[in-house]
Amino acid sequence: MSYLRKINTAIDFIEANLGEDLGVDTVAQAAGLSRWHFQRIFTATLGETVTSYVEARRLSLAAAELRITDARVIDIAFALGFGSHETFSRAFKRLFGLSPSAFRAVGQGVTIPHKPRVTTEYLKHLDRGITMEPTIQHIDAFTAVGLAGSFVPIDQPDPDNMTIIPRLWQGLRARADDLPMSSLGLRVGVIGAQPAEDGRLDYLAGRILKGGAAVPAGFDMRRVPAGTFAVFTHKGPVSTIGHTLHYIFGAWLPRSGRTLRDGAEFERYPETYDPTSDTAAVEICIPIS
Repeated sequence: MSYLRKINTAIDFIEANLGEDLGVDTVAQAAGLSRWHFQRIFTATLGETVTSYVEARRLSLAAAELRITDARVIDIAFALGFGSHETFSRAFKRLFGLSPSAFRAVGQGVTIPHKPRVTTEYLKHLDRGITMEPTIQHIDAFTAVGLAGSFVPIDQPDPDNMTIIPRLWQGLRARADDLPMSSLGLRVGVIGAQPAEDGRLDYLAGRILKGGAAVPAGFDMRRVPAGTFAVFTHKGPVSTIGHTLHYIFGAWLPRSGRTLRDGAEFERYPETYDPTSDTAAVEICIPIS
């Protein structure tokens, strides 16, 4: 099943179960994808997280119920999975700018947002004229050594990637004298090589360790198995890398016929890389089959 169809399957599942507990794991399972892959593709495709989409759809149905029925506000809230009148009212006012009661009184002139249907034409719209195509490469297994931490990615609420990741690279530069440079190769940022706490991703800022070299004391290590990768080149400052990631997971992947593999992805940086430069280039390597 294509990623386009998987996202539509997820949307249909959400629509059929808006009154039930719709955690990300549950919806991802219905779509036949891992939690991590599903969240990235869903957010890149629709421009919002699963959680925010589910809440907006529940509120849309609540608005329709307020408009066409005499049901009590609290009954509508509970039927659509809101835990309390207060939680429902706050969320409703945040979306519509009116309390549920006020909406019921004047709601005929208020537009209710509808569920987007993801189509091939919508995916073309996501491209926005971008024609970025990756190279498909077999990359040998490697070990990277450096400093590791975890971050909230850009497809989650309150991302902190632009704080945590630069801090790791700064720490690595500060400790450069503690690394055996003769045993090190290209600079890499390794993502998701091992589990992190819920909602976060493991990241290692480091260098490829040449065969046979030992990991220096006080540094972290991540292993990336051999496999096939789609290698994209992001051009521009690192602050705009989110645009490239949204293109990869929201436009290229659903049309590519490729499937994401479980496992680490990584970035490859040239020695002259300047994260603030408009001409900077970094390779983003996505595991596929």
